[in-house]
Amino acid sequence: MKPHRNPLPDGNSAIEAPSTAQLEAYPGLPRFTKGQGCWLFDADGHRYFDATAGSGALNLGHNHPQVVEAAIAQTRNLIHTGSIFHSDARDRFVARLGEFSPFSPCTVLTCVAGTEAVEAALKVARAYTGRTPVISFSYAYHGKSTGGLSVTWRQALRKYSPQAADAVQVAPYPLHHDPAAPMGETEACLDELSTIIGNMARAGAPPAALILEPVASSEGVIPAGNAFLQGVQQLARNAGALLIFDELWTGMGRCGVPFYGGQAGLEPDLILVGKSVANGFPISAVLGSQEILASLPAGLHTATFAGHPVGCAAGSAVIDLMQTTQPWVSASDQGEALWQGLKTLQGEMAFITGLRGEGLLLGFDCVDETGRPSPEKARTFAGHAQEKGLLLAYGGRQGNTVKVTPPLTMDDSEREFLMTTLDTVAKGLS
Repeated sequence: MKPHRNPLPDGNSAIEAPSTAQLEAYPGLPRFTKGQGCWLFDADGHRYFDATAGSGALNLGHNHPQVVEAAIAQTRNLIHTGSIFHSDARDRFVARLGEFSPFSPCTVLTCVAGTEAVEAALKVARAYTGRTPVISFSYAYHGKSTGGLSVTWRQALRKYSPQAADAVQVAPYPLHHDPAAPMGETEACLDELSTIIGNMARAGAPPAALILEPVASSEGVIPAGNAFLQGVQQLARNAGALLIFDELWTGMGRCGVPFYGGQAGLEPDLILVGKSVANGFPISAVLGSQEILASLPAGLHTATFAGHPVGCAAGSAVIDLMQTTQPWVSASDQGEALWQGLKTLQGEMAFITGLRGEGLLLGFDCVDETGRPSPEKARTFAGHAQEKGLLLAYGGRQGNTVKVTPPLTMDDSEREFLMTTLDTVAKGLS
């Protein structure tokens, strides 16, 4: 892979490591200089509709004025304290997030990145239960740190992060949207999970936790379904294991509710939040009860930038906006309208199949003339959309999923632009 070079003022160049750059997957992508609402702008003033919402971190859109002002005000007063000293901004954020969460009362373990929250939750589960093994699920993505990768499905990502062979067991995750999936997928997956738990118990290594995404987002926007989630919850309870919901994508209103784990019938022991919790500022957290979170002794999970005052101030502003504007209502309404448009498009275009998702977390698959998954078609779709001012992510478990995840602040005219552009691109590829 040819490295990307960023010109420096003196005419030399800095080389960005290919492991962090994704330019090969999105050729021709401009450098953006400004963001506002659902839109990104390049240096020439061309605007692009961001239907990725900054990789899911901008539920309230780019540069929301209330969030920006909160961050600026905090920057003027106090930027950083380190891991030892707390700030009033941190205390406010912990209180506001706890009040907003499904837990009452709630204890908050502050982190920086989402993958760190995953690692922290696994530590908590092992401390609370006194056990070590963990169960994760097919198609899971929990970040690229070593701990996050230990419970991530895609083997290629784990190549340079080896783990003990018996540390994590992988259970099946249902594919309700896939026509090739057998009937009774939920029951079959739960039966297999029950067998895995039983085998672990008989081997003297019962699980400390089961961790999953309510919608497996990175690997193709795959909803688990409430029946499966409730079944997993019951099996976890029976096994004495904690149930962890990774809500980095599904939390903060994206699926039409404040938290997926706050819905009737679902009571995860821990919920992980990040991405949109501070609307673009790097902050994340583990949420749960005092009894569970206090099991990890003091000082065993600290970080220099955890509870960063500026991120916390932004996060408090986000929660204020969540409570006053309830953007999950818009996510539900706009998501339904977008769903209907995509459903019509799917009926007209033979290469579009497998429409799925909840709220404004949607996706569909691209197939070739024989009905086989076509990563090239998905890549071409995203590329043509980019040429028309629409930014889409693509990928998934078979590489052929196009993801549609705009900010929750999208209005009717912006949804019309999004749907019209999707329609134009699809018909141009048919």
